[in-house]
Amino acid sequence: MSRFRKAILVVGALLAVGATQAQAGFVPTLTTPAPGGTASTFVYNLTFTSGSGPNTETLVSGNFVQLYNFFSPGVVAGSPITITGPAGLTASITNTPTVPPGTVPNLPLTGTIVFTYNGPALTADTSWQATIPLTGQLFATRVGQSGSINQIGTGPFNNNQIGGVFLPSPVVPEPTSFVLGAFALPLLVFLRRRRSA
Repeated sequence: MSRFRKAILVVGALLAVGATQAQAGFVPTLTTPAPGGTASTFVYNLTFTSGSGPNTETLVSGNFVQLYNFFSPGVVAGSPITITGPAGLTASITNTPTVPPGTVPNLPLTGTIVFTYNGPALTADTSWQATIPLTGQLFATRVGQSGSINQIGTGPFNNNQIGGVFLPSPVVPEPTSFVLGAFALPLLVFLRRRRSA
């Protein structure tokens, strides 16, 4: 086996090991639709992972995870957001979210959904499912950002995170659709005139 192939196998094994280790924190993950797919309802797993070792993390009342700029232009909320899982998590929409210290999200931040925890301190891995209905059409996915805060150990320090997450985006017709439309409209007008003559 060549050295190049061995190096590729070693790098692949390291990436696989890294991918299986859970990172502590409070993070959202899109489950429906699949990235690149379309849907009129977006479903997220909101997962708190405490980690291991001397700096395990705690989810305390007031900690949150948020989806920045979820309601971008053209994305309209449907019926209320529903959350399933343990009690204590609520959803709100704001145009002025709290930005975790030390993080710099992309602008704009309008239309941000904030999931705030308001229960007893959690030290065990916990997850919720948030279902967000949208109106008007099917929506594609785009890469956006999330931000979160949770406590490290018993305090006083926090784990402030910013990360990537898939968010909805209006489906834009392909350029070929415009070209076909540009040719089809005059043809329809011509056929209609010819038929009425």
